[in-house]
Amino acid sequence: MRPTKTKERVIGLILLLINLLYACIGSKPQQKPIPQKIYGITEYINDSLSVELNLNEFDHFDSLVKRVDQITCYDSVPKISFLYQDTLRSLYLANYCNDDTYCYRNRDVIYIYPDSITKYNYGAFPYDSLERLIRKDYENYDRDMRFAVSPFKMHMRLTDFHQPKKTLPPVLSKIFKAYKSVTGKSNMAIILYEVPSFDPKTDKVPLEEDIEAEIDSLF
Repeated sequence: MRPTKTKERVIGLILLLINLLYACIGSKPQQKPIPQKIYGITEYINDSLSVELNLNEFDHFDSLVKRVDQITCYDSVPKISFLYQDTLRSLYLANYCNDDTYCYRNRDVIYIYPDSITKYNYGAFPYDSLERLIRKDYENYDRDMRFAVSPFKMHMRLTDFHQPKKTLPPVLSKIFKAYKSVTGKSNMAIILYEVPSFDPKTDKVPLEEDIEAEIDSLF
């Protein structure tokens, strides 16, 4: 006896539901790609020479700076990456090998600490002054001796960020935003460094004024 059309429809519907069920089980939801942004002086960098560091792997600032120094002393470029506000951010650092001689003027630097930012011979400020200080450095062109000689000389130095995987991402993001607002670019020069604890010749902490005077005497 041949099945009726009603039975055929029921059987067909059951087979369709089974196929749909297997399709749902076998398929995986597609994940959206994570947006990525690049920062730092990238125009002079061959990415094949860069060494990427996952910021989430560093609990101590001194170990991060030490690893960065190792990379630079092998003629490579340290690139730190971190996920912040659902965006993967990568920063090419402007660090140099500590074995090399590198002279700079404090007027070219914005010093950034966990709780404040400082401009030598100008003062200490809260973070909401960052954009204003960047603008003063970027647009100075050697007119005011308190600020950077030129945009190509200005850079930012960060130190004392304990638990860097937690403390650095929000601060770096503020820097990226402020610099972009002033310049329209993302090619900021950022250096991570440790404050020297003592002078090996005298066993004393060097005064910043003495260091500045010594550097100025070289120019």
